[in-house]
Amino acid sequence: FVNTIRLLINKAREWNNKQSS
Repeated sequence: FVNTIRLLINKAREWNNKQSS
């Protein structure tokens, strides 16, 4: 369960970084 949340956060963070660029 925690692994899934961490993966989701990582993906969201990467998305934010890509959108911010």
